[in-house]
Amino acid sequence: MPFILGAIDYYRPTMIVVDGIADLISSINDEQESVRCVRMLMQMATKYNCSIGGIIHTNKAKDDDNARGHVGTCLYMKVVDMFGVEKKDGVFTLTHMMSRNKENGEKISWTIGEDGVLVRSDKSADVLASEVREQKIKPWRMAFADLGKDHATHGELTEAYKRVTGLKLSSAKSHLNKAQEIGFVVKKDTLYSLI
Repeated sequence: MPFILGAIDYYRPTMIVVDGIADLISSINDEQESVRCVRMLMQMATKYNCSIGGIIHTNKAKDDDNARGHVGTCLYMKVVDMFGVEKKDGVFTLTHMMSRNKENGEKISWTIGEDGVLVRSDKSADVLASEVREQKIKPWRMAFADLGKDHATHGELTEAYKRVTGLKLSSAKSHLNKAQEIGFVVKKDTLYSLI
């Protein structure tokens, strides 16, 4: 906390993001410490006219996505806006969970493209995840179509994948391992097939 305060005082930013609000206190369930932490952040925001964003994990229970611990409860009572980020099948979805100034519930979904650039989508996360999955499985469908059969040996499949994608053999082998991890391609005995 002294480091953050010193940095704000020195740099005078208009916005900061604290990655790990829970790391500012020794126990996320200590009521006094949680209140003191949140109060200090609010005082800094007011004194320096600086927006302060923070990251805090949510509970892991299936039906409980509240911010963790007493510090999460304190933050929930004081924040202006709260967003949740979820990752499913390579698709990130940002949900506007709570706001003091406007209606919440908006969602934005995106993926990370092959070149590392964020690709935004206005489609639902489930639709986008399905499309991403289809894009990833397409070259495998093409490889099996190139072979003209539904089952192939490791060598046959990596060579076919290499032909349809233009990748090197080492990359084709690496992609095959990843496809097995994801579950696009399965191996039974010595033969590979699509799921």
